[in-house]
Amino acid sequence: EDEDEDEDEDEENDKIGAMQSSAPTIPVLSNASRRRSGFSAERVDPSKLLANFTRPVHEKEADVAETLRSILGEIFLFTHLDESAMATLTDALFRVEKAVGDDVITQGAEGDNFYIVYEGECDVYVAKGGEERCVLTVGRGDSFGELALMYGAPRAATVRAKTDAVVLYAMDRPTFR
Repeated sequence: EDEDEDEDEDEENDKIGAMQSSAPTIPVLSNASRRRSGFSAERVDPSKLLANFTRPVHEKEADVAETLRSILGEIFLFTHLDESAMATLTDALFRVEKAVGDDVITQGAEGDNFYIVYEGECDVYVAKGGEERCVLTVGRGDSFGELALMYGAPRAATVRAKTDAVVLYAMDRPTFR
């Protein structure tokens, strides 16, 4: 019976992993560390957010905007949004360029932006016990940085440009919320 539960859990995890393929995760290092950790989102008053919100619009070429809208539509967090909300998010994305070796985000820092990789690749590093280890490589269409914005938690990893001329599109915290 325990084996059936384990298989069901593995199948469910595979499904969840497929849905979140654009959001990098930190791999489990051992079975002993498979405990679920809880997160508590920041308390937000939507009326205050909207009262002070000015919709940012960053100009993009039509093909870039269409590609970004398509990528956003594949990200689990945004799949429920209507066309108007998707247009708002697409307009709000601004271009960020990084050279090989540049950090996009740093583990432990406060989160200010959510990122989508548009061109190039970045490595994701996690420091534990003073040792930094590459746990994942992200490329075109992948996204990262949402956890720090959603939960107000420090960045869980460092993301560093692996290739030269990495192009990302970022969304600031107020727009993300």
